Amino acid sequence: SKIEMPFKKMMEVELKNLGDKPIDLAMITATVPRLFPKDGLYFRAQWTPFTGSTRPMKDMTGLTASGKGHLVGIAMHVANPTPAWWGEGDEKIYVDGESWPSWFGTGTEDYFGYAWCWPEKFKKPYHAQVHVEKPGNFGHTTVVRWHVSDRITFEKQIRFDLEEWHWAEVDCRYDITAYWYSRPGDSGPRPVDTSKIAFERLLGPKKEKGMLEGEDMKILRRTGGETSIQGEFFEPSGGAQLWWTQVKTGDVLELEFNVAASGTYKVEGSFCNAHDYGIHQIDIDGKKAGEFDFYGKGVTWKRKPLGTLTLSAGKHKLTVTAKGKNAAAVAGQMFGLDGIKLTPNP
Repeated sequence: SKIEMPFKKMMEVELKNLGDKPIDLAMITATVPRLFPKDGLYFRAQWTPFTGSTRPMKDMTGLTASGKGHLVGIAMHVANPTPAWWGEGDEKIYVDGESWPSWFGTGTEDYFGYAWCWPEKFKKPYHAQVHVEKPGNFGHTTVVRWHVSDRITFEKQIRFDLEEWHWAEVDCRYDITAYWYSRPGDSGPRPVDTSKIAFERLLGPKKEKGMLEGEDMKILRRTGGETSIQGEFFEPSGGAQLWWTQVKTGDVLELEFNVAASGTYKVEGSFCNAHDYGIHQIDIDGKKAGEFDFYGKGVTWKRKPLGTLTLSAGKHKLTVTAKGKNAAAVAGQMFGLDGIKLTPNP
């Protein structure tokens, strides 16, 4: 975006590296000679961080300014440690000392121009999600909204609040940057406390030690249905699973897994449970390890014991046979394998 930044006599641009490593950068500036009118306005920007627990829910004040001017836009960065949705809160804009906001929004996702916590980048003329991470709404997200066709003017003061309404009770970071114009001499931005500038390194789902990942297993045979790798999860090891869909009773799926060292192991399977998952029999090297009903409410991953087995080093076969479905389950008989966990048995 291009924003005019008028000045009367001079301007100074300072870039400060707050990190511990040198960086290279280049910047091009352009100025246009123009008389500064008697009623001219300065461009302002204010950065405000908010950290801590998402409970109790509260309003975050991203801008308080006095004078005469108009709001240009709002940018926000979120560092979210969970995949749960962070932005259900409403924006509230108070103009000229209002006790009740004349602008009372319907949710953060609506204010920034999208809905249903869309975890993808997008760019439109007046709103954008320029950075987003996964799975779900985990990680760092940056959104922006420009007030152009809906410019908000004020004669005395303005306040912008954003309700912190996170679905989960976690420690989360929000950084709100407000942009506005106001007359020379009006209240400008507050000094920035650089000690509060931080970039949290948020670690996503990791592969569990000792887990033989379902998504890495070789498919030896499939008599029906379709298989794919389903990712962007937070709970399963590695954030993904092997997904078997369009399954019919009697269909068989054979997978190959490798054992690193010969020994006796306690064997567990990590399987997906949901409302459209079926009843399946699990065999290991041709021997029945169990028959399990994977129907469940919501989407969860649960461990199932598959026995204590003596396994040689090298390749082994895991066979899944569709046996039907729970009476409460919808059609599909789907199957999801997070992985097989081998724990040495003394």
